Amino acid sequence: MQTKVLILGSTGLLGSAFKHVSKNYNLDFMFPLRDELDLLNPLELEKYIKSHKPDFVINCAGQNAVKAIENDLEAFELALKLNAYLPFELSKLSKQYNFRLITFSSDYVFDGQKKSYRESDLRNPINRYGLTKSLGEQLAISLDSKVSIFRTAWLFGPFKQNFVSFMVSKAMENQEIKVVDDQYGSPTFTIDIAEYILDNIESHENGVFHLVNDSCVSWYDLTKLSFMILNLSNKVQRVSSEDFKSSVNRPLNSCLNSYNITKLRPLELALKEYLTNYEL
Repeated sequence: MQTKVLILGSTGLLGSAFKHVSKNYNLDFMFPLRDELDLLNPLELEKYIKSHKPDFVINCAGQNAVKAIENDLEAFELALKLNAYLPFELSKLSKQYNFRLITFSSDYVFDGQKKSYRESDLRNPINRYGLTKSLGEQLAISLDSKVSIFRTAWLFGPFKQNFVSFMVSKAMENQEIKVVDDQYGSPTFTIDIAEYILDNIESHENGVFHLVNDSCVSWYDLTKLSFMILNLSNKVQRVSSEDFKSSVNRPLNSCLNSYNITKLRPLELALKEYLTNYEL
């Protein structure tokens, strides 16, 4: 009997990576869409899980519109439902129906005051998005269920627009390019995440883990590296966070170090595969 894997949020940037690589695995995947399963309805969620009996639930659903979450009450409320309460509901169901929950969190649970963060560092979010993800972590692990939480960061990958594809499209259109050079993080390829999770599906343990490509770079560095791989000669202007007036406080240094699992491959290799093998 095949292992059953339920993927939630399969149309997003991360979820679509799972759907793309799923054909390479001898697993029984389920990818319910919004009209098949309302993730905000706990009764419907339980009914679906009770009926389909998954062995693993991989939760890629979430709200990550950072600026909207900070400034718009409706967006913040939706983020609380998807980023905090949904992992909690799934954790409860994990205990009741005996499946392992794999869910994702963010570098934004940290305040950015350190040069890098390990899994055991204290959470201290400085914006509403980070608050919802931090709350989601706390709620999911509070029930002593079979829950694996993977913090990741600065996602790029095929099928959805992301920072890298946006910058490349600006370069192709010869637009002026200004990029912040004083915010540092660990950009991560969605395909690498999906393959790591599925390659190790039977051996994930309870706890919080950092799952990122091996790097600690600024948004400026990421842009320059992307252009170098594609042989683009567009000028990239360095700017500071102060130059970009924003209503959102963002951590200046949120690079993730992984002490509980091995880091994914170096960023440059992952970025090269994305930029040369996939349509942007």
